[in-house]
Amino acid sequence: MLDIKELLFPNLITVLVQLCATGVIFALYMKYLHTPVLQILDKKADAYQAAYTEIETLNQQQELEKKQFEAEKSSQKEALDKSKAMMLSEIEAMRLKLVKETNDEVKRLKQNATDSIVKEKEAMLKDVEKEIIDVAYVMTEKVLEGYRFDEQEMLNALAKEMDKSHARS
Repeated sequence: MLDIKELLFPNLITVLVQLCATGVIFALYMKYLHTPVLQILDKKADAYQAAYTEIETLNQQQELEKKQFEAEKSSQKEALDKSKAMMLSEIEAMRLKLVKETNDEVKRLKQNATDSIVKEKEAMLKDVEKEIIDVAYVMTEKVLEGYRFDEQEMLNALAKEMDKSHARS
């Protein structure tokens, strides 16, 4: 039959053999492997620390570059706004200048048109006056064509007309 005592409690010799084997493995490990393993672990820790430090440095550098970018962006925006304002003021000044020049040109054209109209009116009045005088001359010639007056008859007719006008007054 099975001995429960042996199954529940390990054999003392087996335990001692296992402890001795573990001690030998530990002694070999300490003598031959412990230093290289620690060196490898230190190298890995140093590599991880260097990588972490580099990441932190890159993060800080990125933050600094981001701040510089934002500062440059805002300064360029300000410069652009100033340039825009200056261009708008120049455009407004140019517009006002063009409006003034256009108004001056309109005034000049109006004055030229008025002067031209006055000159044409004066010329037309002279032409009309000349035509009226020519027509009156032609009519007088036609009316007087059949009459003959000598000086004595003209003086008599003038005297009669004067008497009539004195009589009326």
